[in-house]
Amino acid sequence: MKWIEYFDEPHEIVGWFGALCILVAYALGSFGWLEAQSLPYQALNFFGAFGLLINAHKSKAYPSFILNIIWMGIGVYALGAIFLS
Repeated sequence: MKWIEYFDEPHEIVGWFGALCILVAYALGSFGWLEAQSLPYQALNFFGAFGLLINAHKSKAYPSFILNIIWMGIGVYALGAIFLS
């Protein structure tokens, strides 16, 4: 299997994008370059969870699917708090 085969389906591309978003948010937050309450941090987590949710649904990975629904819910709450403050 060649590495390009991991990107041959739209849900795989969306899933990799989601994983990258969450990884970037985690790294930037861990290094102190983003605060957890910031819009970029929360947006990266929300869109990351969305991408992984799509991939998990298509792949029938239901534990990951449920986890990412919850992750998105936390993101919606956090983004709402940012926009309302």
